[in-house]
Amino acid sequence: MIDAVQTGSKGLAAAAARFGAAAEQVARLGSEATETTLPDAARFDVSQTARDLIEAKAGFGANLAVVRAADAMTRRLLDVEV
Repeated sequence: MIDAVQTGSKGLAAAAARFGAAAEQVARLGSEATETTLPDAARFDVSQTARDLIEAKAGFGANLAVVRAADAMTRRLLDVEV
């Protein structure tokens, strides 16, 4: 069960990193625009970035479910009376 928590925690960290990378791309897009110019749309794939954000959110949720399930199993195991 500890392995499940470790695996889930690593997955949470990976999902957070993917989400952060995609969010940085969006933030960079806004910082490149000035009053007279817009950023080069060819360098920024909105659909890819949106997909990355959605995948990161789903990955975070799935790994959180693993951690919660492992926690619930541990609690049940410790509640067993001998």
